Amino acid sequence: MKKRTNYFYSLFFALLLLTSFVFVGGVNFLTTQSYAESIKFTYSDDSSSKNYLISVVGGDPIVVSEYNVTFNSRGGTCSPSSIETTDASITLPTPTRTGYTFICWSVTISDATELYQAGETYTFQSNDGGIYNITMNAMWEINEYTISFEDDYVNVDALTQNYGSTVTLPNPTRDGYTFNGWYLDEELTQVADISAMGSEDITLYAGWTQNTYNNATLLIILGIGVLVLIGAVPVVLLAIKKSKEKTAKK
Repeated sequence: MKKRTNYFYSLFFALLLLTSFVFVGGVNFLTTQSYAESIKFTYSDDSSSKNYLISVVGGDPIVVSEYNVTFNSRGGTCSPSSIETTDASITLPTPTRTGYTFICWSVTISDATELYQAGETYTFQSNDGGIYNITMNAMWEINEYTISFEDDYVNVDALTQNYGSTVTLPNPTRDGYTFNGWYLDEELTQVADISAMGSEDITLYAGWTQNTYNNATLLIILGIGVLVLIGAVPVVLLAIKKSKEKTAKK
């Protein structure tokens, strides 16, 4: 019976305090939200807005602040993307972004910038019944990735560049062969169509086709060779003659 009486006294006190806020001069609005063992309401006048959590079970009224935290992933993704809480602290999430490494969260409070790691506990600085909007900004570092080139006949240096940067694939040369391009697989079935650095290290494989010549082409090459040889004969003979003359003079 005594416990029931205490419950009604607590409820009466809560309602009395709630009523006193309603009739205080300068009040603009009052909203309430019921919880299992408490009443939460917002008191606002021309100069401020505060939240109050009043126990209807027993004890003194409790003043709480409300925090609305937004996680600005700046090109990445974050789960959750925002938090609304009356807790005194939160655990910071880990965002992700393709091609980047997460460094830390940055938050500016009262013109001072503070840095926090993912998984770290962030404790709110105020608990005066106010409503606070806080933005956490993700800080990133761009990653570097490497494209390696595999070929048994030509040595090609690897490319190491920042994610998303423009990539120009090399065009190697090989005597008697035509270069067909770079491939993603050793079987040379998937052509590598790459114009920008991706988000992982990869190896490309060179494709070659051996040159072939038809009869007409062979005749032309042979003819050129004969002409060069014929043109060279007089020069060789002249060199031999001069060599013999020098020997005879001695």
